[in-house]
Amino acid sequence: MQFPILLVLMTLNIYSFIIVAIDKKKSIKNTYRIPEKKLLQSAMTFGSLGFLLAMYTFRHKTRKFKFIFLGWFFLVLQACFLFYIFYL
Repeated sequence: MQFPILLVLMTLNIYSFIIVAIDKKKSIKNTYRIPEKKLLQSAMTFGSLGFLLAMYTFRHKTRKFKFIFLGWFFLVLQACFLFYIFYL
């Protein structure tokens, strides 16, 4: 049961990482950007680790309090949920 869940989590985090990287590239080129709502939704749907890794790797959205707070908030919330699922 753990392997499929871990595979889904890995896929969601890779997706979050990629869309933050794409948005950073688009911000440099001044082209159409990915909406902030979509970036935060990717973090909210169990992609917060990939979101935070990309945010700090590419130095993207690191000045916006909303992204910093919600990224870490979702990560802690998801870690608690996963702990509950796997260990309780």
